[in-house]
Amino acid sequence: MGLIEFVCDAHDPARGGPTVTPIRGSWRYCGGPDRGGHRWRRIEPVSRERLERYVLPELHVHARVTAA
Repeated sequence: MGLIEFVCDAHDPARGGPTVTPIRGSWRYCGGPDRGGHRWRRIEPVSRERLERYVLPELHVHARVTAA
């Protein structure tokens, strides 16, 4: 698998997830199962390990602060 370039911000982590899917030549990560209805956000290309360890927690913190 290559570097992940997009993250879905429409689905929270759920049973059956995460899913990592190649779409149009780039890898995309969704925390939930692949059900459609994704909103893809482009990110700096990153490995899955780094994404899950560092990037996703930071994205979720930012989303909570913005919503407050």
